[in-house]
Amino acid sequence: YEDLLAEHFANQRFFDVAGHGGPDCDVWSYRSPLGKNRHPAEKPIEMMRDLILTSTRPGETVLDPFSGSGSTWCAAIDLGRRFVGCELSEEWIAAATARASRHEAVAAGKVLTNQGERKRITGPLFEEYE
Repeated sequence: YEDLLAEHFANQRFFDVAGHGGPDCDVWSYRSPLGKNRHPAEKPIEMMRDLILTSTRPGETVLDPFSGSGSTWCAAIDLGRRFVGCELSEEWIAAATARASRHEAVAAGKVLTNQGERKRITGPLFEEYE
């Protein structure tokens, strides 16, 4: 029993926002993503990044049972976490997969082809905000 109890406390995580550079308060504010064809419940990648940082360790798996447009997936890529997502809509599965692929390419600095033109992608993805 003592070994099991010690293991439990060694692996216990607290919602440590300040220790991970997240907002150090009870209420977090983020700008809503803007644009056409946005998911009705889309979350900013920054917000999902802060949530993942405060509740997981590098290499762990993040589960998003309502994946929508893939914001959580993109945040997991940024933070080196594995990702498992669930989504009922085929349309949003395709959109999230494409978004995560683009996000992963940008994060890795890979060369993307756009209408036959080769471009080196080095910066982060920027989203429009209100």
